[in-house]
Amino acid sequence: MSPDPDYHYGYRLGVHLIIDLPNRKIAGNDVDRDGQVDPKLTELLTKMVN
Repeated sequence: MSPDPDYHYGYRLGVHLIIDLPNRKIAGNDVDRDGQVDPKLTELLTKMVN
């Protein structure tokens, strides 16, 4: 459960991927921690998927 009561999904960690299906690549991503984008984790995931 998220410590933020206004964050309705309640996940501690989430990943949002934007997938370019025709070109078969990840076009973008965000990593959320407790309902907020985590820039360091987002950067790490970007490096991992590209």
